[in-house]
Amino acid sequence: MKTIFVKNGESRGKHLVLLEFPFDHQLKDLVKILHGAEWNTGLKAWTIPYSDSVISDLLKLFRGKAWLDYSTFKKIKIEPNPEPLAPLAGELEQEIRSFADGMRTRRYSESTIKNYSQGIGLFFRFLQNKNPELITNEDLELFNKDYIISRNQAKLTIPTLE
Repeated sequence: MKTIFVKNGESRGKHLVLLEFPFDHQLKDLVKILHGAEWNTGLKAWTIPYSDSVISDLLKLFRGKAWLDYSTFKKIKIEPNPEPLAPLAGELEQEIRSFADGMRTRRYSESTIKNYSQGIGLFFRFLQNKNPELITNEDLELFNKDYIISRNQAKLTIPTLE
């Protein structure tokens, strides 16, 4: 009987299940039935979104058609999505636009301007549109710990207040 190797994977921050097997028309057609199934040329495997029931779903689908080797597969704990941030207040949005215009006059690249503007906007949204004059180093540390690190976001360069 044919064997399908079931493994954990990740792409663009999303948990995936990898299905690896030598090319076989029948197995390929069965895999295509699965919700979200895609061939990943880089991984040379079929991928499907992770779910808690994925192994039982696969066992049902391939019963009598292929062996599933899921000896290296690990069940993962998926954290619930955090609550969305508050929208940016109009006056802060205008201040950020003014800041971006100032960067343009200093000939910063549009990519840098976009990154800084989005980072500042995100910071103010996290602080629920707190008055900029009331922001402290503790606010920066809280943002770094509770938003950047806890969500595995890329590092942001945030200067400390003096």
